[in-house]
Amino acid sequence: MVKKKALFFSILGVFFLLAPQIAVASLSIATVEVSPLQVGEPVQYTLGFYVGSSGALEGGRDEVIIYFPEGTVLPEARGDNLEGVFINGVAVEPRSLYFSERRLIITLPSQVQVRANDYVGIVISPAVGIELPRKAGSHYLEVETSRERRVKTNSFTIKGSQVSRLEVMLSPAAVDQFAELEISFRTGSQGRLVPEADFIFVELAPEFYLPRTIIAGDVEINGVTALPGSVEVDTKTNTLRIMVPPEVKIRDREDVVIRIDSRAGIRNPRKSGTYNLGVYTSADTVNASIKCQVGLSITTPVVFVNPNGAREKGQYTIGFTTSREGALAARDGRIYLEFPVGTSLPSSISRSQVTINGESVRTISTSSKNRTATLAIPDGIYIGDEAYVNIVFKTEAGIKNPTSGGEYQIIVSTSADQGKIKSRRYEIVGSDKVEEKIEVAEPDFQLSSYRPGEKVSLKIVFKEGALGDLRAGDKLHVIFPVAYEISGVPRLDEVQINGEKPKELELVGQSLVITLPDIEFRTYDLTEIKINAGIQNPTAEGDYNLLLCSSLNNSPLYNQIIKIRETVVGEGEELPWVELTAKESGEKAGYIIFFEHTAGDLVAGDTISLTFPTGTVVPANLSRSWIKINGEIPEKVNVVGNKLVLTLPEELKIEGSVTILIDLQAEIENPLSGGSYCLVIETSQGYFALSEAYQIGEALVEWQENEIVFQIDSKTVYLGKTKIELDVAPVILEGRAAVPLRALGDALGAETDYEALTRTIKVKYQDRELFFYIDSKLVKVNDVWKAIDVPATLIDNRVMIPARFVSESFGAAVVWEEETRRVIITK
Repeated sequence: MVKKKALFFSILGVFFLLAPQIAVASLSIATVEVSPLQVGEPVQYTLGFYVGSSGALEGGRDEVIIYFPEGTVLPEARGDNLEGVFINGVAVEPRSLYFSERRLIITLPSQVQVRANDYVGIVISPAVGIELPRKAGSHYLEVETSRERRVKTNSFTIKGSQVSRLEVMLSPAAVDQFAELEISFRTGSQGRLVPEADFIFVELAPEFYLPRTIIAGDVEINGVTALPGSVEVDTKTNTLRIMVPPEVKIRDREDVVIRIDSRAGIRNPRKSGTYNLGVYTSADTVNASIKCQVGLSITTPVVFVNPNGAREKGQYTIGFTTSREGALAARDGRIYLEFPVGTSLPSSISRSQVTINGESVRTISTSSKNRTATLAIPDGIYIGDEAYVNIVFKTEAGIKNPTSGGEYQIIVSTSADQGKIKSRRYEIVGSDKVEEKIEVAEPDFQLSSYRPGEKVSLKIVFKEGALGDLRAGDKLHVIFPVAYEISGVPRLDEVQINGEKPKELELVGQSLVITLPDIEFRTYDLTEIKINAGIQNPTAEGDYNLLLCSSLNNSPLYNQIIKIRETVVGEGEELPWVELTAKESGEKAGYIIFFEHTAGDLVAGDTISLTFPTGTVVPANLSRSWIKINGEIPEKVNVVGNKLVLTLPEELKIEGSVTILIDLQAEIENPLSGGSYCLVIETSQGYFALSEAYQIGEALVEWQENEIVFQIDSKTVYLGKTKIELDVAPVILEGRAAVPLRALGDALGAETDYEALTRTIKVKYQDRELFFYIDSKLVKVNDVWKAIDVPATLIDNRVMIPARFVSESFGAAVVWEEETRRVIITK
């Protein structure tokens, strides 16, 4: 009996071991014919295969599943109109058909019974509405049943044409960055695309990140924005499908340019390398592929042209930063430039007319026909990894601007960073737009000092829309000349945009990149940027270009010439002087401004610019009737931030002395902070000067760097020249000055710690430790107990400690000024 049971279970085990293999046996000899082999048209599929020995199918119960290639256009999942499918000559009812992703699931008609090893023939007529994939190439179907596993059919080939002259520019091309894509190509001999009917497909390598949805407003075809809902993303194939907008007519053999804004959310791969990008269309269905470089390329160059009128000879200033492996050595390093169509480039340019980082190039070769220039790095110059490069083609170099107005780009690469990168667009103004251009109010740059070598703060003010339609998360680029020293990335609290901290700060070469905070910029007539740390003026006098642009496609690049001067007027000349009718902080004041204009005569149409110091409030709608220049009302007044630009009227000519009266009713408000201030005065004839200093409010004392100054009942403390605001003001306790623990410890460079549970305070500096106890006059100095005059105490939940005892314990000198009630600690 036992032997019989053992035999039974052995047979049963073999059955279960073999049963799965029997159940998933494959179909065989699966074939398909497709007609017509033409994209965009419904086609007929004729499919046949043999079931296996265990693959018999029961009508009304079993299913056949057909898998179509990626990109096949399938009808809705279910519908009463899904007619035209036949199995072994029997029509399949619509309710027995179901589409899911790229599968067609067919339940066999009840009349169809398929025996083991029988043939199954399926016809899917064009009436069903299945269209071939949009991309030409070799494809196949796959088929399985509810009884047997999937097999492939024979392949079929979709023939088609291909676009040509495919080019791709990523900006920036750095790894793991959101990038703007500019894709250009030419359609084929039968590549005409119909608006609102045909599509362009952009297939990115899988290493690129594509968001699930892209806003159509971030995509343009030939300068026309895509219609809402006309941009689709297929994350499986990493492909964009863009419908041709209604205003765009694309003919055979016609150039096409697609621009996809960085706001669209396409992110570059996380590793440096070369990646494929493909393009095909509804008409040119063969995928055209190109390799693009990511990581090892320069940052997006900025270009400034002055003058920028069409056909004029201009000075070209081009700036960019090398990659992390982009160092360029003297003699061997090369920079390659390709100027846009319409630019006239001389066949030869003197090396003295072109500089790299202030030095004349070693050699320069040009091609007028191709509009290219190759620059050799000057002797004695080394450009490191991630270093800023500033190229200047002087006006004398003879480069002529394009013949018509518009936006242009220069293509730049180097011998180390070989990926070609298009610059930001720069504008060339046609003759019909010159007047319009003059009226544009450009951003205003204001430095706290214009003297060489001084550490400065910078304020930039611009009108709404000047840098495009800004939104939270967009980036502003403030680009400093090479001669400016920037000591690292400022802290977030050292930069403000309309009073808010930025989301992020980056320093790329000489470009400070500011990510905008979550504020609604459209609600501001003016945007104000304040940068309060880490900038030092050039040590040499001269005129320097500060540049500003945003990350938006339509953002112009603004340039302001900053004059750095030690003596801001000529030798022997007097500084301009300024008198105010009120000198209290925050008060409205009238102005008398006098100076000798030494840069030639001023006539009608010339301008005088007055840049008021930071903190002064100049009304944006200031009336010209409250201002007089040598007794005459100016022709025009323009206000940008703290800058007042006055245009001389027709009847006025000035041959020396200038007196400007600004009435109190102009309502210009003094800064809220007391101190010594200067006006910056410029004219359109080249005069530039800082006025004599004038005082607002209480005079400031210039403290030494090693001095710490507290004032009783004042929340302001000075650490040298740095002013800091406290939470709690110093007080007098039992005839002794007590100051906040954290403020004094940080100023002395000591470590401080308060243990709330034991009410113990620890202050440590080098090899000395002090232990205080709240409300106790005993203090432990290392291992020695001492008595003090005033105990440590809590005020407004802040620990206050005796200033003199702590400071002298760490070797600092302490002076008490009775008259000013100041505690001056010298380290």
